[in-house]
Amino acid sequence: MSPAPRPLAMDQDGAAPADDGLFGPGSVTWRVMSSPSTSLGTSAAVLSQMLHPRVVRLIAQASTFERNPELRARLTAEYGLTITYGDTAAAEVAGATLRKLHGRMKAVDIDTGEPYDANEPDLLRWVHCTIPWAMLRAYDRWGPELTAEEKDRFVDEQRTAGRLAGLDPETLPSTVAELDEYIASMIPKLAYTAEAGRIRAIMVPRQVPRGVNDLVMRLMSLAAVDLLPQEMRELYGYWWGPLQRGLLGIASNGLVRSAVKKTPYERVLPGLREQARVHAFGAKALKINKDMRAQKASAPTADAPEATPTDGTIAAP
Repeated sequence: MSPAPRPLAMDQDGAAPADDGLFGPGSVTWRVMSSPSTSLGTSAAVLSQMLHPRVVRLIAQASTFERNPELRARLTAEYGLTITYGDTAAAEVAGATLRKLHGRMKAVDIDTGEPYDANEPDLLRWVHCTIPWAMLRAYDRWGPELTAEEKDRFVDEQRTAGRLAGLDPETLPSTVAELDEYIASMIPKLAYTAEAGRIRAIMVPRQVPRGVNDLVMRLMSLAAVDLLPQEMRELYGYWWGPLQRGLLGIASNGLVRSAVKKTPYERVLPGLREQARVHAFGAKALKINKDMRAQKASAPTADAPEATPTDGTIAAP
């Protein structure tokens, strides 16, 4: 995948963002983020993030994710669209808004009693790095194909996203090799917790599908799990063998690859740019977050989904 010329549709849309933003049409980021495989990579990134005990306990104590996961997912998507396809001013506002929201997210480490918040650099670095890492795993499996040089460029470009989140870009991986080395160094520090189990129960529900749409969603959630390396899958209790993984691949790969082929970059780009303009992440997100936090503080705690890790008996999909 080589850098494409500037799509003509970008200059024919009078409602497009004011400029090409922080990445632009020559970036690998614009192409990667436009692919359907990205959504499964994002799900795999979140699942990996939740295996960091301090990250997931921060979510459990300070976030409204468990109460309204659909809204949280929508806001996360709007943030990603804004910093990727929005203009420069909108991307910078989105980053400032995210940092402000993170400053509000405070938790207490249950092991040490130490208070901490979501702007802690080590936590931000883990969350940041899992995103390009998981997206590249999705691209390797479902395409479109990237060269080794393009993968390195993508990792390097994503350091800009790290800056927006509050990290020093110079402290972040700039190549695939550096990224893989960092992820490998973190795996021994990961653990399954009850909080991670509740997130998994939301993202990968075990209910029997009631129709075709439910079946497709079930397959896609399991495909996201299968993007994780063996160590992470097994922490969640997914002790899949070659036969189970092979059956899942047969069931899911055709669907994802077909979606990738049907959504070429040039066709979807104008819509992504328009969404970034109309649904820019900023003041509205702050208000929604404030309202959700107020509801969480006043409402009784809901029964949590079953969160016990499985015992190795997960059936093949």
